[in-house]
Amino acid sequence: MTKVLAINSSYRDEGFTDQTVDALTRVLESRGAEVETILLREYPIEFCLNCRECTQQASELPGTYAQHDGMQALIDKIENKPMLIFSPRPPILDP
Repeated sequence: MTKVLAINSSYRDEGFTDQTVDALTRVLESRGAEVETILLREYPIEFCLNCRECTQQASELPGTYAQHDGMQALIDKIENKPMLIFSPRPPILDP
């Protein structure tokens, strides 16, 4: 069974992005995939402090995070799924 992580970064409930991710999820599940969807708007991630602690350690693995939030759990989910769907927030267009 294929495991898929869908990361929805839209800030709006039931908007176009939510509807698109939901439709794609239903199709994948109907074909036997196990899909986990994460709504970033509900995920406990704080703003980056730009301390570079996560990138300045000599190792093949990511460094540790200064923020004690949900970022490490999210990275673990990303690294443990063979398929990833990322839906970026649509751009805001000026009229």
